[in-house]
Parts: sequence; structure tokens; C-alpha cells
Amino acid sequence: MMGQARLKSTFVGTILICCKIFGTNVAFAQNTGPSVPIGHTLNTPESKQRIQVLMAQSSGKLPTTTTASAKSTSVSLNGPYGFSTPPPLTGIPKAFVSLGDRPPAYGIIVEKLHHRLSLFRLKNDKSFEIVKTYRAITGKDPGDKISRGDNRTPEGIYFVTGRLSDNALPSKYGRLALTLDYPNIFDKRARKSGYGIWIHSTDDPTRLQRPYDTEGCVVVSNEDVTELADYITPFETPVVVTKEMTTTSLQELEEPRQKALAMIDAWRNAWESSSFENYMDFYSTNFISLGKNKRGWEQYKQMLSQRRDGKLSVRLSEPKIVAFENQLLAVFLQDYRSEEHSDFGRKFLYLKWEGDRYRIIAEKWYKARKPETAFRDFKQM
Repeated sequence: MMGQARLKSTFVGTILICCKIFGTNVAFAQNTGPSVPIGHTLNTPESKQRIQVLMAQSSGKLPTTTTASAKSTSVSLNGPYGFSTPPPLTGIPKAFVSLGDRPPAYGIIVEKLHHRLSLFRLKNDKSFEIVKTYRAITGKDPGDKISRGDNRTPEGIYFVTGRLSDNALPSKYGRLALTLDYPNIFDKRARKSGYGIWIHSTDDPTRLQRPYDTEGCVVVSNEDVTELADYITPFETPVVVTKEMTTTSLQELEEPRQKALAMIDAWRNAWESSSFENYMDFYSTNFISLGKNKRGWEQYKQMLSQRRDGKLSVRLSEPKIVAFENQLLAVFLQDYRSEEHSDFGRKFLYLKWEGDRYRIIAEKWYKARKPETAFRDFKQM
């Protein structure tokens, strides 16, 4: 009876509920969250104009410093490679909504039109610093990857999934390759195809003199990929690939960051309390995971809750939250416990902006080893 009563309980959408989220007191309503998309975007008129100039420069149709309209993209020669690059990034990448709460944590930005890969490190004050910027070349066609064989480098949010070294690589891949999870769920939903997109090196240093010279991979020097690999942890280090990164300030990022964290904790709380009307409000009508659509997912979760009499505990580490266009990807460690079943793993929540809010379009979970510091990593909700 207790389980059935809990199944029937729901939050009233207009009532504000206070909880302790990731160490911060936050008030939230049903499926609260950012009121506008918070991610990096190049869809503004200013960005579109700048990208047009950069594309023209990259194709050789414009000199690198001529017209007044191109002043915002003024460039200088960089190193021995003989082609142009802009000044260094300043500010915080809009894509990095959160890299968690345990510095040092790292994230990578690849800017195709600027031929560079920037490695960022999370600092104690939640801001970021650039560890180093590397020369990086990308696909022969500078557009977003759509299909296998189009010689384009995909744009979006990815994670390094593993490493391939000398003995496992043909010579054209150089000393080391870092594999990426293209196509990810966002790509598959957009019907994009292809595979084998990596960050790798080259044994031919003259390749780095040609800014667009790959079949879709991101290529750096042998020395640089070896150095870069020291900062990367598979499934933990996000890689955002874009034509050009937009930045913001730490102050401007704080409000959307807190709203995104509150949204994820509201989802967790609805799941833990078996408040299924509220819980399912976080899910898109286009949700698909484990072969289940939204209705099948709800029935599956209700069945588990009934079996466990609604008595379960869900704890999360502070998420890494990465945004790109209308996409939001949250990744965290998840500790699930009930009287009959417990598991520990890494959860990926894939969300898209749908009209007035972010909704979950898919979930993925991987079993993970619980670190010795697990109970210090988690904050009691």
C-alpha cells in the first residue's frame, strides 16, 4: 500500500519545493530548468557574418586582413605552419556549463575554422584556464559531417572513449589516436552516419601546413598528441567540435549553470520519490532508450518501483554539463540502491531544447568501478 501511495503522489507544478542540490540550497518547480537554450551557438547574425568571412578566408576568396567587416577576425601567422590563426580565446567557453566540482577537470574545444585545439582546465572558483592551444587540422570539407565518406569533421559534443597506439595504427595515424564516440545519440537521431572519428597524430609534419587535409579526423603533431593524452580520461573528458567557439564570463554562466543543476536534481528527486507524473515530465515524446519509447519507459520504471515498494535511493555526483546549439549532455556518477538491487555507474543524459525547456531524449548507463572516495564525492541530497 505504501508503494502504491507513493506511485500516485505527484508534485504540483506551480508549487516551489526547496531541496539541497550539490551542496547549494535551490528552489525548484516541476521540471524547472533554464528558460532559454544555454549552449554555444553560431546562429546569431553577428556569428553568421563572422563565419562567412572566415569561410571565405579559408577558401582563399578573401585576404586575411582587408575589409572593415573582417576586422573582428584579424589574424596573424602562427608558428611554422604558414597559415592564419586568430588571437587566443578569452573568457569561458559557453559550451562548458559545468565540468563538475573536483578540479582539476579538463575539457577540449576544437575550432575548425581556426585550425586549433584548446585544452581547458577547471579551477577552484569554477572558472577555466587554457592549459595549452595546439595546431589542429580537420576535414577536407569544412562543413558538419552528415554521412560516411563526406570528408567532414563532425560538430557537437563528444567524449574520448579510448586510445590506440603505434602497434595498432597504420603510419598515417602517427604515434597515437584518441577515439571519439561519433556518431553519438544526437548524431544518430539526426540520421548522420560514418565512424572512426579520432584525434590522432601524423608522421608527416608537412600535413599541418594544410589546414583541411583529413577524412574527418582531428590531426595534431606526434609531440602534441602525446602531451594531450596525459590530460584525458576516457568517458570523462568532453570534446566540443565547432567551427568557432563563443565565450562568456563566469558571472553570466552562473545562473544557467545553477538552473541546469537544479533541473537534474529535480529529475533525480522525482525518480527517487516515485513521483511518476513529475518524473515523466522531464522526458521527450521522442525519448528512446533500451528499446523503449516514453510510454514503455514509464511502465518499466513503475514496475521496478512497485517491486521495490517505492523504497529506493538515488545519489549523484555533481554533473558535467556540456551544451551545443539545442543540445545538452549531462554526465555523472550514479549510486542506485534498493533493498533488492544496487548498482553504481556512469550515467549520460541526452537532452534537447523542445519549445520551452530541455527534455531527455535518451539515457545511457555504464557500470563503473566505485572509487575509494565515493562517499566523499557524493553530497547527500
